[in-house]
Amino acid sequence: MNKTLKNYIKLLLESSGWSELNNLIKELNNIGLNSDEKEIKKYLIQNGYKRLGSGNFREVFSKDDEDWVIKVASSYYASIQECRESNLIEVRTTEERNDLIENLPRLYGYDKEGKWLITEKCKTFNLNLSQEQEDVLFQILPTLKTLQNVFKYYGLPEDITDTQNIFEIIRLMIWEFPKNKNVTNISAEEYEYIAGNLKNFDFINELFYILFENFNYYMNGFYRDEIIQMKNDIYNEIGGASTPDDIAYLYRLNQKSLLSDIHLDNLGYSVTPKNGNYYTTKDLLLIDTGFEE
Repeated sequence: MNKTLKNYIKLLLESSGWSELNNLIKELNNIGLNSDEKEIKKYLIQNGYKRLGSGNFREVFSKDDEDWVIKVASSYYASIQECRESNLIEVRTTEERNDLIENLPRLYGYDKEGKWLITEKCKTFNLNLSQEQEDVLFQILPTLKTLQNVFKYYGLPEDITDTQNIFEIIRLMIWEFPKNKNVTNISAEEYEYIAGNLKNFDFINELFYILFENFNYYMNGFYRDEIIQMKNDIYNEIGGASTPDDIAYLYRLNQKSLLSDIHLDNLGYSVTPKNGNYYTTKDLLLIDTGFEE
């Protein structure tokens, strides 16, 4: 039994709207046999679906009271075949990558040509974080809040202390880590070992490497002793034992998924926390992130 079928059965057991989903899949399959994506979008809008947004290759539709979204191949910039291939890559990734199962929305149905697919509805981050989104992000990645507090204490400007900017610093750390360490062409297992066993001293040096590389004007305003004290304060705040678990998780996730882009606006999180009380890294979902095959 493949993952899509398992997820579909799971939804049937959990949701009162299973019949609507079943009918929707039948209708989309029928339309897709003889029509293109324009007719699919027309059908969705005529039947009460709202356009939630769009990415580089798909438009997304849903209803407020439904637990799934429909991603329809569509773009002003790319060919329709590229858009369909984006859907098919997501299908293949979901079906084949067991190591990513907790970080991908459930897949409920799809068109074999890639015209549409249906996945679990999740909440999203964006570049203008709401208070709710920021609170969830700090639960998933508590190190961001720790860094924000320390940076503000030392009077660093909003260019650095803003939540989105701190995430961007961490993102750059993830991208720059192999280059900074002169590590290339290593296996996923080797990379995971390195990322999971970084010492705090390495993590902090990586952090300040990025800070000086991208915010040299501000960082050069500190005396050497102040930089050392700032490093020590971060070291103490993150526990002084190993690389923060949430940062190590991102390192491993980035390597496992071979992400071609990872930004706040293509990440999401579960509608309700998986553990029922608060969000963790396991609630982080890759919702519109490019995969390199």
